[in-house]
Formats: sequence, structure tokens, C-alpha cells
Amino acid sequence: MTEYFLSGNEETLKPIITMLVSIHQMIEDKDIGQFLGEPIEDHARVTPHTLKLTLIYYSVNEPPWKSDKPGKKLIKATYNIPDVDKRKMNWKNIKETAGGKNGYMWGRFVCTISLSNGRQIQAYGATEKEAEEQARAFLTLSKAKLAGISISDQKNEGAKAKGTGLYKEPTRIYPAFFSIINSQRILHEQNKALKREKSTRRRSKLSGNYIEYGSGRIPLWVSKEPSVAKVMIQRALQPISNDD
Repeated sequence: MTEYFLSGNEETLKPIITMLVSIHQMIEDKDIGQFLGEPIEDHARVTPHTLKLTLIYYSVNEPPWKSDKPGKKLIKATYNIPDVDKRKMNWKNIKETAGGKNGYMWGRFVCTISLSNGRQIQAYGATEKEAEEQARAFLTLSKAKLAGISISDQKNEGAKAKGTGLYKEPTRIYPAFFSIINSQRILHEQNKALKREKSTRRRSKLSGNYIEYGSGRIPLWVSKEPSVAKVMIQRALQPISNDD
């Protein structure tokens, strides 16, 4: 549950309260990352993964994405798996690796796996064992090899004590969505647009919204594979050809 503390007289506070309530109702079940933030081509250039899998979990197993228990906040966990193995990118395998319909127990322990490509995979768990097991499960989806592993206990003390926003109470979380980003295709498309701009001396408008170079957001919370999942995954995995 999110709390806001406002100060002022009644006349000043009334429009502010109305605005906050409206904004909360508008975005409470939305994934803000879907429509706000840095341009995806900028992110791809700064962090040039080849293929990256992003998994999103919630502490409820189906929409609406808000807490079903009074007084408890909704937990959202996002994990990134770099340089994924194309052969393992299918809906069933991704869902099973993410914990299946039962998800897994999230909490204050974090397992960090250092990879042979210089990147990392992380997972939070209610215990050291659960954090490590989930991180190792994520590792099976990457082509990179394990270079090192560490587990830390983010103790629920001080700023992370019970009752604070950083407190991590053991909670079961469930896989809700995944997406695959093909950074090479994103950058390739951007470079094509820049070349067109130079040749025509006119500012090019990049066509589409780059969903053609990623999978878009694919549901994992459903019990059966969505009919469009295979096509969306294949589109994200499509290599750059000489005709592009």
C-alpha cells in the first residue's frame, strides 16, 4: 500500500488529492516501463546485449496487478537474463524456468551470478537456497558460463526494517510476463534510419516502435501458451540478413 503525506490547508490540498487519486487509478495495474523511460534504441546502445530476456513477476498470480490482501503492498520483481540461448526460447521452457504456475518464494536473500561475458544474473529469495536455485535456473537460459557466485543477506534492519518500503517479507511471486529484446536489430534499424536521413537531407522518422525487433510483452500468467507467442518469439530471434 502506497502512502502519501501532504501538508497545507484544505483549499490547497483538495485539487492535489484529486490529482493523486486520478493518477493512482490510471496506473495502478499498468507496467509503467511499457510506455515511459529512455528510448529503447538508447538503452540498446548503452547496454549492447545480443538477446536479452526480461521476466516480470508479481505477488498475485493474475490481473488485476494489485495486492489481494489488505495492508500488504504488491510485490513486483524484474529480472534480466543476458545473451539467451535461442534454442531455449520457447514459452513452455521459459515458464517452467521462471517457476511455473506456483512461482517461487521471494525475499531478502539475493544471489548474484557473475558470467563469462562480464554480465550478471540475480535472483532474490526467501532463503539462501531459494535465491541460488532461482538464479541457477535463470542461468540455464543463457549461453554465458558461470564465472562466480555470491549470496548476500539484505537484513531487514534500519532502513529495511519491517514497516519500511524496503522491507522484504518472504512472499510467493508468480511469473506474469516476459519479453525478448534483440539489441542488434534495434541498432541496425537505427543506423539505417540515420543513413536515410543523411542521403535525403531530411530528418527520418524511425518506422514502428521497435516491437518488430523484440518480442513485445508475452503473458506467462495464463495456463496455456498464447496463440501468438511462437510468432512473437520468432520475430525477436530473427537474425539480421543482407536484405535488411
